[in-house]
Amino acid sequence: MGKIFKKLFYGAIITIASLFMSEKKATAQEIAFEFANPMTNSVSNTSTLDTATTLTGEGLEKIIKETGLAGSVLARLLETTILYSAESLFATVSHELGHYRAAEKYGLNPCINIRLFANIFAHSGSCSLDWVDTPQASAQIYAAGLNQNIQNSSKIWDEIQTGKHKVYDDLAFVTNQLLTLFYNWQGREENGDYLHYMESMEDAGFELDRLRLGLNQSISTLANTQLYNSIYSIVDFIVTGNRNPAPLTIKIGKAEITPPMFEYYMTDRGEFVNAKAIINPREDTPIMIEYGRHLDETQPNTDVDINRFGLKLFDFEFKGIKFSPFAYMNLNDDFDYKGCYIGVDCKIPITKDLAVTLGVAYSHNDVIHNSIRGVDEGLGVKFRITTNLNDSEK
Repeated sequence: MGKIFKKLFYGAIITIASLFMSEKKATAQEIAFEFANPMTNSVSNTSTLDTATTLTGEGLEKIIKETGLAGSVLARLLETTILYSAESLFATVSHELGHYRAAEKYGLNPCINIRLFANIFAHSGSCSLDWVDTPQASAQIYAAGLNQNIQNSSKIWDEIQTGKHKVYDDLAFVTNQLLTLFYNWQGREENGDYLHYMESMEDAGFELDRLRLGLNQSISTLANTQLYNSIYSIVDFIVTGNRNPAPLTIKIGKAEITPPMFEYYMTDRGEFVNAKAIINPREDTPIMIEYGRHLDETQPNTDVDINRFGLKLFDFEFKGIKFSPFAYMNLNDDFDYKGCYIGVDCKIPITKDLAVTLGVAYSHNDVIHNSIRGVDEGLGVKFRITTNLNDSEK
């Protein structure tokens, strides 16, 4: 064990230089730099976590290979342990930044208190939640942390299904999924986001039951086949060294479709479950379909019943530019319009490994984009720089 740590230490010295300088590569891992504050923007929060995951995973992989330990099961087990510790940190900080974003939106002047050695990450604010105008606003603040972890899982799931991932992405997916699951059942009776969310929603007139809320969240998480596939991929990596696991797909005729991803969110209008699947995920232009709905039994009246339908096209290429258009409609049970989120992302290559993504979108009262992610309604513009890390596979 001591020799392994010594090799890892010396290998770390050459990692930063060699990570970006490898000439030969198989599949490039992409990292993104959002021009938005991750402390106040949930999309940038997710992107920052994704970038941290990629840099950590690629860096550890480079160290293991440069030190000649790639064939060691013990070294891969140690690598996985380090990655899990890092992902736990990233997921927890991302969770607390979700609370920070929502609290800052309502003028609570929040701060984040991090106690590294106790492995505890908690947020606190200089203002009491009693100062918030409505109980639904306080519900949004309490829900924002766990919703952020689900949003992170959703983004990682997209990358896994379209083949743009390595085993460290599986570890990030599992960590964010299990964080919400364990948080749900860890026995907090006087504190905790679920209880405070439920109390706030009850003050707003919603009928929520702690056990039913927990079961709804747990079923949504445990119904995700990708959770089990990712756990298998992690174990397979430790045993065999396979860093590039394949996602699960179901063949229907000539088409392939992924098993659905279920997402459980807590909103200011009650519980909301979203399901999505991708058709032909490893083709040049995958298509994602989505459907989400508020859970009827949690509503004080029928005015807030929302059905959300969505469609997204990935990477439709025209003259070297990749377009990803999307459209989401929010309708009630009578199919009356209640909201929308429509736009397109345009990825423009600058060099072989560098690209700029310009996005424009219009949103109005969309359950996920406006209520859960906390993005302001109206016309929005996105600017992102993406770069490919040279793969360490040679």
